[in-house]
Amino acid sequence: MKRILIVIFLIAITVFVYGKDADDACTTITVGKLASVDGSVMTTHTCDSREDRTWIDIVPARAYKPGVMRKTFLKSHMTDSAYDLAKQKYIGDIPQVEKTYKYLNATLPPINEN
Repeated sequence: MKRILIVIFLIAITVFVYGKDADDACTTITVGKLASVDGSVMTTHTCDSREDRTWIDIVPARAYKPGVMRKTFLKSHMTDSAYDLAKQKYIGDIPQVEKTYKYLNATLPPINEN
């Protein structure tokens, strides 16, 4: 119980000090195995931004031929859908890996199929 109160106090202080002037302020809470009752490790994140995307797209696993290039963009978090490129700035190409796993495509991609 004491740990929980300390964590809540630290979050409140952080929000008060850093959040009062922020238009867009996301919150991340991470709990390590020594801070949880059963040793679980947990994390959560809120996307409290007016600019960042809030949609999720499931991207299937794929295989690519050697030499394929992948386009890269700045501001890829500022989209209205998986196919929206309006606010993005193309910055170049990078080599595409030959195999990708299925994953959740979100502002902060959190997990793949493994």
